[in-house]
Amino acid sequence: MAPNFIHSPPAAIPFGFLNFAGHVRVSFFEQLPVHFQTFAAAPESVLWGTAPVFLANGSWQIGGNPSGFFDNNDHDSWNRGYPYPQSAGGTGQSINTYRTSQQYQPRARQTWLGGAIDFNYPVAWDTNTRTFRSAQAEKNDFVVLNIEHDIRYLSAERAEIRFGAQFDTLPQLNLANLVINGLTDSTGMAQVVADAITPGVQQLIHQSTATMTKLLSDNLNSYFEELLGSALNQAINQLYNQLDQSWSGGNWTTNPDVVLAQTFGYPNGTLRTQVLNRLGVLPAQLDQLDHLHDRIGDIRAGIQGLIGPNGVIQLLEPGNPQNNAIQINVVRNLARALIKELAGEFGANLAAAVGAGIDQELNQLMAPLLSEVEPGLRDIAGAFRNVDKVLGEIQDAIGTGGELRAELQQLFQDAFVGAGSELAQVADSARFALSVYLDQFGPGNNFKAVSADQVRNRIRKEFMDRFYGTAYKAKVQTAIKHRIFDVNILMHSLTDSVFGSVNTIVREVLAAAIAAIDDKVRGAVGDRLNASFAAAKVQGYAVFQDNALRKVRIDGEFRLMIPTDTRIEAFLEINQYQSDDQSPSCVPEGGLATEVTLGANNVPIDFITPGVRVNVATKLTFLSTNEAWKLFPVGMAGSFKMAEGEIGFEGFKITNLAAGLAFGATENYITAMLGMKFGNNYGALGGVFFGRTCTLDPIKLWDPLVADVLGSVPLTGMYVYGQGSVPLLPLLGLPDTCFFSVTVHFGAGFFLFLEGPTLGSKIMFGVTGTVLCVASVTGKVELVGLIKGSPDILSSSSNLELKLTGKGTVTGKFGICPLCVKKSKSVRFDGRVTSSGRIKGKVKV
Repeated sequence: MAPNFIHSPPAAIPFGFLNFAGHVRVSFFEQLPVHFQTFAAAPESVLWGTAPVFLANGSWQIGGNPSGFFDNNDHDSWNRGYPYPQSAGGTGQSINTYRTSQQYQPRARQTWLGGAIDFNYPVAWDTNTRTFRSAQAEKNDFVVLNIEHDIRYLSAERAEIRFGAQFDTLPQLNLANLVINGLTDSTGMAQVVADAITPGVQQLIHQSTATMTKLLSDNLNSYFEELLGSALNQAINQLYNQLDQSWSGGNWTTNPDVVLAQTFGYPNGTLRTQVLNRLGVLPAQLDQLDHLHDRIGDIRAGIQGLIGPNGVIQLLEPGNPQNNAIQINVVRNLARALIKELAGEFGANLAAAVGAGIDQELNQLMAPLLSEVEPGLRDIAGAFRNVDKVLGEIQDAIGTGGELRAELQQLFQDAFVGAGSELAQVADSARFALSVYLDQFGPGNNFKAVSADQVRNRIRKEFMDRFYGTAYKAKVQTAIKHRIFDVNILMHSLTDSVFGSVNTIVREVLAAAIAAIDDKVRGAVGDRLNASFAAAKVQGYAVFQDNALRKVRIDGEFRLMIPTDTRIEAFLEINQYQSDDQSPSCVPEGGLATEVTLGANNVPIDFITPGVRVNVATKLTFLSTNEAWKLFPVGMAGSFKMAEGEIGFEGFKITNLAAGLAFGATENYITAMLGMKFGNNYGALGGVFFGRTCTLDPIKLWDPLVADVLGSVPLTGMYVYGQGSVPLLPLLGLPDTCFFSVTVHFGAGFFLFLEGPTLGSKIMFGVTGTVLCVASVTGKVELVGLIKGSPDILSSSSNLELKLTGKGTVTGKFGICPLCVKKSKSVRFDGRVTSSGRIKGKVKV
């Protein structure tokens, strides 16, 4: 912080103010150089702590030469504090112009992905909320899109970047787009959301997000502050009281080293014992494992806030994993309230058009849109249920006998037990530093002249700074991060998708309401509309963790003429991983891996075969290191999967089709699956994976059950699976018709991966029966087993782990579709046997 000065105002401004030149620390972006202005007030004044604060960039021209607080020590030698009137030697601008004009606003700057993407925004300061936001949207090339993006919120703790774009090939003269692009600037939206979602649900979501942020922090300091806080306070207060009692008559009556030894000494120093208790080895009321278990519970509570009884979307049968039926009353009410709020801001005519005062009319406009988004929200609810299941497994791993509990306890034993342990070294080093600090007090330097809080904070800082530098803290961070990093990304994505559905409804209703006005504008464009791109909407978000930008997701809706009018929902996703997020073999130590994925889901290809939809994606992988912040490509991958429908040929049909390919420095694999149906109920399906992958996606592409059992990456090896379906009655010489038929299904597969190494297989058996062409039942059982152990996997002394997963599913259908009734139930068993002979299993229905 530079020296401050009191403004010397000209006669036109009869007041003074305090000035600083300094930097403001914000999330993700570089520190902002700012000129800080505020009014001085005594502590007893009502303005104390609430005085307005104004921030500018501190630069303006004097005599035609650019200058500023950060490049000229003599800047503003008259102490005016702004581009003062020309009569006083300034530029003639008012102080209000200086504080509000974009010309003088601070700029938020940061490069991402090794300089491939440059963020540079003028930001406006809100003196009431003490936060920043973009003064205007920036537009530049963002990988493959020329895209608009701006800062929606920027503070020391959090940053939000919004993306929204329109292709340059689209007609720019579109009133609907102009209105829609301005929706998120509405000042009333936050209050509408707060009114539509109950405070209890909001609290659960906020607490879940805050907890996940703490656990994934780049330094994990807040996690340990929370864990150790009360224990540290108790020991530090005791130490301070002893020091306070040891000072009398201007000197120490007891040597401070003796007091420090009682706190930091081995083996029974009070601070050391308190830390040991909280970290989870010595008996304690609440140790680290219980604390971590509860924090995962906080995250799960946030999921209930989204899909629970009062959630944004509500699962009707939360205890039945096979039923993702939902209610979307909150989504409907939230969308309706937002539409009313936004429509009113754009004038009375638009408010009347959307029926702002007539709920029935507005409900009619919304009904088809709610029907469109409900299947997606149902899938999202199911995905949230799966995330909750994963978090439950993490909680189990923390419990008695859990592998995460064992790992954390072993880390503790390795680091903190013994006179020469890391904790002993931390305690000795902090003790020495505090001894030097206390030695300064004596005659002429009164210990009691220093506030108690100042001394306590010094004790805490000396100890915690050294604790944060331990290898133990870094290993705990890695152990936690590996288990919930992907969960966090998925939760962010799913939550944004929920509110993205609300955005879709709002945008579509408002666009429809002003269609008549918009058509008049389109008439002026005539036939010059681009023949390939009929329309496009692009929106996106960024995911931050502390000061790291980890993910950017941009979703677009496009209407293409290929060769008929086709709507495609495509996405661009950029993920950045550190070496402690993934295996060192996938991300070099100290390096960064960046994945850029382009894809589209549920793309109709009716021009080939009606009713067929496909998912496609392409992924590019780049690496960079701390020594050279430049991205260089190391891999490329692509995938294709038939998501819906069948492709018919003479004599057979293709019922399943998926393929993927990757090559590069970190991933090299081929994966494919093909399923066919011949004649009456004869079928065959086969899948294969060969190579090395850093994600489970290429196996999950066609066998999610095996991918789920494998669990960890990277994987190097192979997986082969085959399956057949044969009608039983023809083998007995009886006709096979829809009046009565029985078909048996059977399959088997084998996998071997070098990591572990891991050896396993999958078997499947099922039966389908049809009666009177209107009723059918299918029962199927899948079993996957694997063993993981030392390289000598067949040795009796090998440290083996056995995992077994079984899934049984019964599906029934009655009637002729689309008027048919379908029901399905599944049971899943997961079991594990460790080398010590301990058996653990669970069954879920």
